[in-house]
Amino acid sequence: MIKHNIIKLTFALSTFMASVSYAEPEIEEWYLSKNGEHLVRDSVNGTLHAQLANSKSGNPEVYIFMFDSDCEGKESTITSHNPLYVNGTLVRYLQYCEGERRYFFPATTEGRKYLFSEFKNKSFVDVSTHNKSFTAIFSAKGFSKSLNEIQVNSKAI
Repeated sequence: MIKHNIIKLTFALSTFMASVSYAEPEIEEWYLSKNGEHLVRDSVNGTLHAQLANSKSGNPEVYIFMFDSDCEGKESTITSHNPLYVNGTLVRYLQYCEGERRYFFPATTEGRKYLFSEFKNKSFVDVSTHNKSFTAIFSAKGFSKSLNEIQVNSKAI
């Protein structure tokens, strides 16, 4: 009986360690996905991603997105969202749906500049709801490299 339990525990731990090591690169630093997206996944919940992409106006933007089945079939109308704390500073946010993703991004130029500054100058970016009921932490490692790649690609003719 004890031997059987030890085998079960060993199997469970090895399965857990395999899943953790598989997920770490997406959490530890910004990466280029198979779809060509510059992403990093949050390290607390694993359900949110930060994405660096050019906005419709052509400027680099940091979006936070989650998969949300409520978004499927909805128009991509931009609506307000409650402010979010970004490394302790309250920032106004907007949201919209596209496909099965819900995107969040700063509503003001100051908020966008602040978010970029945090990703450029800090080791991580902590994003929390205004009432602190939900927190996501994103690595900033590799952000500047991803930003440079996006800026170089956008200048190409």
